[in-house]
Amino acid sequence: MIKLEYTCFECERQFPIEVSDLEYRSSLSESHTETCPRCGLRPGYARVRCRRCGRRYVAFHPHAHVICTIVDTACPDCGEVPFELCTC
Repeated sequence: MIKLEYTCFECERQFPIEVSDLEYRSSLSESHTETCPRCGLRPGYARVRCRRCGRRYVAFHPHAHVICTIVDTACPDCGEVPFELCTC
C-alpha cells in the first residue's frame, strides 16, 4: 500500500489515504472508506453540475488522486455523461 496526502476535489482539504500500487498507477477504487474531515465525501467524489439540465450531484472522479478532472458518473436526472478529456 502507498500512503498519499489526498486533496479533496470538493473542498480542497488534504487528508491521508492509502492506495494500492495498481490504484496509484491507474484509477482510484470506489471502495475507499476514508472520508474528508471537512466535507465528508470519500476520495474521488465531488459535486458537479450537469451541463445539460443544471442539476448538481455527487460524481466519481477515478483519477482524482493525480488531480485529473475526468468524471465517471452520469447525471441521475437526465442521464448525461460528462465528457472530460483525461489530463493525466
